[in-house]
Amino acid sequence: AANLVSSVLDGSFVVPPPTPNNTPPSPPNPSSMNNPPSNPQPRPQPTPIVAPTPEISVTVSTSNASNNNNDPLPLSSATYGPAEVSTLQMTLYGISLRSAKEVFEWQYLTAIYEQSFYNDLPLSQDYIQNNVYAFATALEVTEISYGDSSSAPSTTFVFKQTTKYNSIDPDIGMMAVVTQPFSTSEYRDAYVNFLKTSLLETFGVLNSVPSVAQTGSSNPSIPLAATLFCAARWPIDCVIAQPCENDSDCPSGQDCLIESRCAAGASQHQSDPVQVS
Repeated sequence: AANLVSSVLDGSFVVPPPTPNNTPPSPPNPSSMNNPPSNPQPRPQPTPIVAPTPEISVTVSTSNASNNNNDPLPLSSATYGPAEVSTLQMTLYGISLRSAKEVFEWQYLTAIYEQSFYNDLPLSQDYIQNNVYAFATALEVTEISYGDSSSAPSTTFVFKQTTKYNSIDPDIGMMAVVTQPFSTSEYRDAYVNFLKTSLLETFGVLNSVPSVAQTGSSNPSIPLAATLFCAARWPIDCVIAQPCENDSDCPSGQDCLIESRCAAGASQHQSDPVQVS
């Protein structure tokens, strides 16, 4: 013991390394594997979290045709068209529209006015207006003529109209639908005001319009497409004027203007302007 203490004090003692344990681990007892503990306790299961079911709010948009509080049940409807009504006529008093651009502007704005009449305005005492909805239309001028008074100009359009709409009343005819937006003085005044406020440069001096009517072609007429020619101003030189469909067809500085005198075969057609009372 004294020698061990002495060797530790003078630093000559070396701790022997540990003897490794080479004894392999004992294999598991098969009997313990085949005999699990009796009455095993089940593992506790987490309590499921159920998200609350959200409330779904459905908003049904109703049209003029079915927005009547006096009707306890929704009304059935049917789709009509697209169908075309031809040889319609309207006269615009106070203006003389003499270019393809102005004709296109009238076609477009008139379609917008009619669509708003059926699709956007609130319920009224007008039976046809209340029972027509989802209305869509397009107009195409086929003939044009002018009043012969320079002090009281006017422009008369003959046009065709393609229309599609829904209605709850199958007895409302297509002709009634396309003419109803102009059937009263109140409607026509609203139409004139709409044109003037929409495009003052073209329709600013428009005075009035009559109701739309369907006219027969009793006299031969010149199609509008045959009267369009490129020119910088009137009068148009028919010898050199180039036919056009719109302003983009014309050289720089020229517009697509209306001049029935330049149409092929114009001398064989009646040249007197259409007079509409």
